[in-house]
Amino acid sequence: MGRTRFADEKKKRLKSMCAEAKKVEELWDDQGAAFYYYDTVRNQSFHEPPKTGYKRRDELLVLATGEAVEDPDHVLNDQQQAANAAADAAKLLFGLYSEKASKPME
Repeated sequence: MGRTRFADEKKKRLKSMCAEAKKVEELWDDQGAAFYYYDTVRNQSFHEPPKTGYKRRDELLVLATGEAVEDPDHVLNDQQQAANAAADAAKLLFGLYSEKASKPME
């Protein structure tokens, strides 16, 4: 029971840190040739990254711990990845057959 509770607490903490990080976006200032950070909740911008975390331009979340992680809301689970791979394979396979069918027989 202790391990399950610890795992649940860890998930809650990660979810909370991700929610905080999503509030602030990393942006690029062409004139100043530097990054700045925009708090979408408070409508404020600042030059130093917030200690609570932020969303990088490449969509990774930098957490309060300094760790950069993928947004858990956008990460596909194994079943979703397998379904996408199967759909891509079917498109490729049927695309090849339809291409052959459109050519005259030799």
